[in-house]
Amino acid sequence: MAVDKDQLIEKWLRDDLSESEKLAFSQLEDADFNEKIVEAAKAFRASNQSKTESFQSFKDAYAVKSNKKTFRLNTFLKIAGVFVVGIGLYLLTLISNGDTTFETSIAEKLNFKLPDNSEVALNAQSQVTFNENTWNDKRLVNLIGEAYFKVEKGATFDVLTESGTVTVVGTEFNVKQRNKMFLVECFEGKVRVLASGEDELLEAGDSFRLINGEISKDTTVNTQPDWTTNKSNFERIPFSEVIDELERQYEIEIRLQDVENSRLFTGGFPHENIESALIAITKPMNLTYKILETNQVVIHGQDQ
Repeated sequence: MAVDKDQLIEKWLRDDLSESEKLAFSQLEDADFNEKIVEAAKAFRASNQSKTESFQSFKDAYAVKSNKKTFRLNTFLKIAGVFVVGIGLYLLTLISNGDTTFETSIAEKLNFKLPDNSEVALNAQSQVTFNENTWNDKRLVNLIGEAYFKVEKGATFDVLTESGTVTVVGTEFNVKQRNKMFLVECFEGKVRVLASGEDELLEAGDSFRLINGEISKDTTVNTQPDWTTNKSNFERIPFSEVIDELERQYEIEIRLQDVENSRLFTGGFPHENIESALIAITKPMNLTYKILETNQVVIHGQDQ
């Protein structure tokens, strides 16, 4: 028994086509167009800067495509019904709470300004979210990963992370929250750090570090974080954190063989040459490495 066009599309959307029905669907004249509509919906998400305007771009793009290909209205409504609820809820959330999100992927950095013209540099695989509707009353950002802030003077400015909160009025500072490591460096002015039950006031040149539940304070002679000049430096950091950062900057997968990843590492690596970076982290640890063809690296002891 033949299945009509509308039924084919409905079953395709439910991923419920038999082999013969898949063949029939692929022979529909607008099958490719239907596929593109749903793929566009799947790709609609918060990336880099997520704002309500993104949906208007999506609608404009769809309008151009739909003018080139016409098909029955009830068919489109059935396709749209599958994903319109999800997109609608997503847009409703953005409109109601005013959240804006900036995020970076692996091997990507991003610079942007907040509503008060405070500047943010976002390191690889990181995310910052803030609310534009309430910004004038409360300058607050949520951070996942690492970011360097140049804050305009004004009301209290808070950076919330999983491990602690950093509070300032106007200053330059870097916050890093990765796994079990929380690091705050103050380059100008003063910052207040609340973490693990501690309340610390940092001045320019001070740093606060929380690793595996242990707190330490130190000083830095830097005037900005090293990663903003395309290099990473570490001071007695577990080797596993160094490996994570290298993967983050180069989009590679590193496998350790007979290497104790809890060993402490002091040193650094550049972000622009993978060979130089690997030499920089393996040689001080008396390790060797091998680059494979599939963006994979094996690091092992000298006796391997």
